[in-house]
Amino acid sequence: MARRRPKKPDALARLTVELIDAAGQPYTARATVVVRATDGGEELKAAGRAGEATRFVFELPAGRYAVEVRARGAEAEQLTVALGRGELARRRVRVRPEEQVRDEGDGELIAGRRNA
Repeated sequence: MARRRPKKPDALARLTVELIDAAGQPYTARATVVVRATDGGEELKAAGRAGEATRFVFELPAGRYAVEVRARGAEAEQLTVALGRGELARRRVRVRPEEQVRDEGDGELIAGRRNA
C-alpha cells in the first residue's frame, strides 16, 4: 500500500525589498515599507532603524501587492508586485533624497527667472 503525503498548506511567496541610495549602496536612514494586497486584503508594515542597512522580508500568499517605501529625508516610492505561489522575489528600490526631487522639479523655474 502506498503512503500518501499530507497536503502541504499553500506555499507562501517571499518578497525581499532592499533600499539603496543613488550610488547603489544600502540605504541606512530610518525607513518604513508597507505592503498591501491590491484586492483590499492583507496589509503588512515593517520599519528599519537609522544606521542599519534597510532590507525587509515579507512572506505572503500569491497575489498582487502595492508596495510603498517611506524613508527619512526621501521622496516616497511606490511599486506593484505580482507574486506566484512559492515565488522568491527581490526588489531593489532606489531612494531619492527630497532635495534631489525638488531640484529636478525646480529646474524650469530657475532657468526662467529674471535677473534684477
